[in-house]
Amino acid sequence: MKILKWCSLITLAIAAGACGSKQAEKVTESDLLQLFGKDPKSMFRGSEMGEKADDVMSREGAALIFASDSLLEYQLSFSFEEENIPSKIYYSFDEFGLFEIQVDMSKSADVSSTLRSDIEQTLSERFGDGEKDGAYLLWTTNSPSNRLVEITLSEDQQLDGKPFLSLNYLEQLDGEL
Repeated sequence: MKILKWCSLITLAIAAGACGSKQAEKVTESDLLQLFGKDPKSMFRGSEMGEKADDVMSREGAALIFASDSLLEYQLSFSFEEENIPSKIYYSFDEFGLFEIQVDMSKSADVSSTLRSDIEQTLSERFGDGEKDGAYLLWTTNSPSNRLVEITLSEDQQLDGKPFLSLNYLEQLDGEL
């Protein structure tokens, strides 16, 4: 009977270990889903250019920090390679709706190049290959109203010298370059 108990405990331990490793893989795979959202067809986190602020507010799951007629500011922390990445998300609105999204992600030097590379890959999967344009990468796509949207990814430093990544979606107005 003792042998049966030991065999059962060993089998249970192996099964639990296997489940734990699958869960760890799953968390790694979904790291950037926490940032970009689950809908790969949307512009960002389920939002589209031209949407009204109320629609964005009803969908956005991050912590609302500030709200006005023309700006929504959210705070979001997501995990990436076992590190917490504090981020600020800004949605800007005019009389036509959402026209700009900016995401500033604080990061350590340890995950800097990997995070940038993974975000670049995610954007390329959604919007095609990006182009290097000076200090930033650029993607273009069209909004639901068929206006050009420029998406840029750049690295910068805060005033205190801490590095951060900046991701910006900007819908161009007609005649704007």
